[in-house]
Amino acid sequence: MRIIVDADSCSKIRQIEEIAEEKGLPVMLFCDTAHQLYSDYSKIKKVAPGRDASDMQIYNECKTGDIVITQDYGLASLVLAKGALVMHPSGAIYSKETIDTLLMSRYLNQIDPNIRHRKKKRRSVQKKYDFQKSLLQMINPAETKKTAFA
Repeated sequence: MRIIVDADSCSKIRQIEEIAEEKGLPVMLFCDTAHQLYSDYSKIKKVAPGRDASDMQIYNECKTGDIVITQDYGLASLVLAKGALVMHPSGAIYSKETIDTLLMSRYLNQIDPNIRHRKKKRRSVQKKYDFQKSLLQMINPAETKKTAFA
């Protein structure tokens, strides 16, 4: 088991590394060359800039049982099909049962952005806790109950 992070837009890298180091899991951070990323723990994989370039590298790299952290529903659906576990940086866990709904929602928002108005929520200490709890749950499912992203 490895933790693979779509690091271009992930704000939880330090938390991921702390948990991974504690559990003895390797971490791979994928980002394009337009981003500056440094880590003493993780292996950083730089990819050429381009639409979905990081996503395709993550897809090619991930294997059954890996944990992938991404905001991208398209990438989430691809790696779920490969048998990887997938979570959002908010701590929400993607599942095969809910990914189709999320993809349809994304599609409808692309067709007509006025369908749903989004309000950006501020991050809180509770959100941080939820992320850590979800990641620990994915690493060792027997420790906590599974909650799917709905």
